[in-house]
Amino acid sequence: MVIRRDEDPCARRRSAACRAGIVALACVVGCAGDDAGESESDGVSATSETAGTTAGTSGGGETTTTTGGGATSSTTGETTTTGDTTTTTGEEATTGDATTTTTGGVACEPTEPLDLVPCGPGSCWSTLTFSAYCGDTVVDEDFSSGNYNVHEFALALRAGVPLTLTLARTGGDFDPALILRDAEGATVFDGEAGFCDEDSLVIVSEATGVDGDAAIVELTAATDMDLTAFASAWHVVDGDFAPAMPTDATYTFTVSHGCAPEVGASDPPNFDENDVEGGYYVLPDADPPGLYTHKHDDCSRGTRRAIQVLTTVAARFAALRPEFAPIDVLDLNEAWCSNVDHATHDDGTHADLIADCATNTSCGNWIPAVDLARLFVDTGEVCGILFNDAKVQAAVNPYFEATQGYGPWKQAFMRSVTGHEVHFHIRVKKPDGTCN
Repeated sequence: MVIRRDEDPCARRRSAACRAGIVALACVVGCAGDDAGESESDGVSATSETAGTTAGTSGGGETTTTTGGGATSSTTGETTTTGDTTTTTGEEATTGDATTTTTGGVACEPTEPLDLVPCGPGSCWSTLTFSAYCGDTVVDEDFSSGNYNVHEFALALRAGVPLTLTLARTGGDFDPALILRDAEGATVFDGEAGFCDEDSLVIVSEATGVDGDAAIVELTAATDMDLTAFASAWHVVDGDFAPAMPTDATYTFTVSHGCAPEVGASDPPNFDENDVEGGYYVLPDADPPGLYTHKHDDCSRGTRRAIQVLTTVAARFAALRPEFAPIDVLDLNEAWCSNVDHATHDDGTHADLIADCATNTSCGNWIPAVDLARLFVDTGEVCGILFNDAKVQAAVNPYFEATQGYGPWKQAFMRSVTGHEVHFHIRVKKPDGTCN
């Protein structure tokens, strides 16, 4: 059963009223009677309230168990039993009827999260969507408009790949709060308590954000799944999402997938090395279908490296962002089928392409463009991209500099040139492996 806030004001141990001491006695009595076995984790310690027995975990992974009589025992990777309580730093610990699961050395208990609906009573801004791209994706945002008290973000999880979410306050006076719901709209993390089922989803709170600068949550899913994250503040959550956010509130939201991106590029499965005209290879039809489209063969010829890059990125992008597939590959070379008088596209190393919002500066959701550009960077074969979006450039150029050891086509990997607002213009390395 999901406990609702209006049914039990002490269901959340850190509720504003309890913390302020207004109903401290009622909370102590009520919560102590109903919440035996409740756990709270901040990434360093775990506390279990069970029949007067307290278990604390040190930073070195050692577990100390103290009984009500004052006796203390320590274990590392072993199991200690005192009375009816067992505490362990292994994979599973049982306390009474509750089972604790540990993930990466941090324990969580299968506690039912509160049923929260942030965008019901609250006013949500919802524009950005995050893919399961490996590594970090960072967004700097604010509540300066005064129109919203919750920011909503779509998330994608890969099976078995740990995901860390960090909502860090960078300005203003508020305690950051992070709420998670699944694709069906059920709350899976209420800011403190979350799902803890190794067969579906394990959520561990490293920091709640209460009286702090950041809310940090770790998630691991057993299968691919979509979730929604809600960034707000604890005074908004405690007020049933009615209070306003301060207009000077600013924050950084970091989505970090614990995996390494795929690198390099290779021939598509249906590549024909004998189909060469003027030294240039033809871009074959997508195999499997649905990854990309292209023009007539006369406008679809380039170097072998260009063919490899385009087909490899198209396949990875379709897996990462299926909602924006296929990529439409326009001119590789200029010919009768070109609809633009190109200043380049004359040596088989250039290509124009469109991928819906991922290549359109007018789309408010700019993260897909960052994802697509990083996929090109990851091949290690691309010299630069023309795309006139400063926000995307601010994310992509540092990524190129941090991951590649060669210089870009011009002064920056991604830069602005008139006429590149609704498509990417990519330039791959020359046949000799150079960019300039």
